Amino acid sequence: MTKDQIFTEIQNVVSNNPVLVIGSGASVPYHIPGMDSLATALKLFFSSHTYANPDSTKAVNEFIKNLNNGIGLEDALLNTKATDEVESDIVL
Repeated sequence: MTKDQIFTEIQNVVSNNPVLVIGSGASVPYHIPGMDSLATALKLFFSSHTYANPDSTKAVNEFIKNLNNGIGLEDALLNTKATDEVESDIVL
């Protein structure tokens, strides 16, 4: 079987099976923390963490302010110009 035939076969298998897209809400019945829990954990972390870089402090304050004003976690993250060190802390 050639490489092209293998790829074609894989495409056929994938296209003939249904794909389910599940959002984070599907994890709730299994007690897996959702976005609100993550937002709370990030707020707690950033409230107790200080940065020497004023741009990092500004980014964290803006992020927490957005969350406190009812902006969802994803939008709060997207609307915040995070420095590399803040972004690194978010990823951890």
